Amino acid sequence: MALSEYERRRLQALEADLAAQDPALARELATGTPSGLWLRKWVGAFVALGGIGLLILGIAVHVPVLGILGFVLMICGACGYPRRRLAGSGPGQGQEPGQGAPGEGAPGQGPGQGAPGR
Repeated sequence: MALSEYERRRLQALEADLAAQDPALARELATGTPSGLWLRKWVGAFVALGGIGLLILGIAVHVPVLGILGFVLMICGACGYPRRRLAGSGPGQGQEPGQGAPGEGAPGQGPGQGAPGR
């Protein structure tokens, strides 16, 4: 549905007000990238690499607590690393046409009666 001329002008006025009031937010919305993303990427990578190093050091010096701490840091760094969501990767998306949720057969089929060879 197309916008009317009034709606277009109103939307442009709102955009101009946003840019005047909060330029950082307007820049984020225009680029689609959060401002501190690069910092979170580097911190997550360094924490994960430090955890791997601590894990290897704990194994080398036979100190299990050091290895466990390294493993926990490695997992925390990897989980904290920001990821970009791929298009179509949400729940129920990215499936071939005609496929339902896992475990569902085609219409008229009971559970477990899917296509042969699966």
